[in-house]
Amino acid sequence: MVQINKAKHWLDLKKLILILATLCVFTSLLNALFSSYQVQKQVMVKDTLEANRAYATKLADVTDLFLQSVLMQLKASSETIATQLDNPEVVNKELSQMLTRTHSFDSIVLVNAKGEIIGAQPSSLGVIGATLKNEVETLPLREKAPFIVGPFVSLGWEFDGEPNSSNV
Repeated sequence: MVQINKAKHWLDLKKLILILATLCVFTSLLNALFSSYQVQKQVMVKDTLEANRAYATKLADVTDLFLQSVLMQLKASSETIATQLDNPEVVNKELSQMLTRTHSFDSIVLVNAKGEIIGAQPSSLGVIGATLKNEVETLPLREKAPFIVGPFVSLGWEFDGEPNSSNV
């Protein structure tokens, strides 16, 4: 009969304490792992953001130096061209040299005070003789200084990259 009572009461105080202690240790372990994961994640995010900020600052500085250098080259070439505006050969030679010397531009356009394009390199642009009309294009004329425009769609081309039959 004693064995039957033991079979009915398999959960005694000793086993209950052991199960409770095991659950506490397991819960503490999970809590420690989760806390460690959260802290490591925050540290990694913070370090990555700081590295990205430092890289962006350095990239901005390098870009600023590049643009200053290009503007100085534009100014030097514009001073050379200003004395030879009546000589298209000298103008085109200077524009061509600037285009090949720096490799900073896809194209270079020289515009007179009236907004008429009087020189362009490469010559395949086919814009010589055209007149600038919109606000963005005429901004350099008002400032009377060498100027770098943003991305520009050449005359005769639509924004989808296909020739505009009415302008070609």
